[in-house]
Formats: sequence, C-alpha cells, structure tokens
Amino acid sequence: MSSTGLADTERSTLVTTTGLLGLALGFGFWWNYADLVTRRMPRERGHSLATWVFTHLPMTMAVAAAGAGMVGLVEHATDHRTPASVSWLMAASLAGMLLTTAVLLPTLASSARRSVRRAAP
Repeated sequence: MSSTGLADTERSTLVTTTGLLGLALGFGFWWNYADLVTRRMPRERGHSLATWVFTHLPMTMAVAAAGAGMVGLVEHATDHRTPASVSWLMAASLAGMLLTTAVLLPTLASSARRSVRRAAP
C-alpha cells in the first residue's frame, strides 16, 4: 500500500470505528490536559516555571506523534496485525503524553478552592 495517508483507505465499519477511537483518545488527552493543567498557573518560584515552559515541547511532540500514529492505525485497520513501527509510535507518544502531564502537575500553583458557606437559618 502506498503511503497516501487516509485518502486510499477503504470505508468500512472497522476503519470508521478505529478512527473514532483515535479521536476519542485524542479528545481524552486534551480534556485531561485542559482540566488538570490549564486551570492553574505555574509557580513563579524556583525551577517550576522553567520546567512548565520546557515540558510543553516534548508534550507537543508527543501529541503530533500520536496524530501520525492514529493515521497509521486507521490506514492499517483492516490488516491482520498493526505494523510494529505504528505500534511503537503510538505507545511512545501516549507514554510521552502521560509522562509530561505527570511532570507538569507538580509545577502548578495550588488551587485556591473557595468554600461556600451556607447562611444560618
């Protein structure tokens, strides 16, 4: 099969399901990132700010690699076995996203939770 991306893939239930699961995976990581990281500012002391800034480069690389891997998964959805290169790319990119998220969390300032007090009856 030539490497033309998704243009020449057959349209079947398996291919569509694989594509939708890939989208769900991407949305899941975006949702976790937006929920955990973007709601709080990085700490301004020590190495936290620099770690926060520089950790986003490998995270961006992992997201781009996962996107390329998802194209490979959809392209080879009907094959008996996924090529090893696509499997390793997906595994490494997903591990990279999890690892960079784990590195980012301690760099964030603690959230100031507001306590809601009820008025006395």
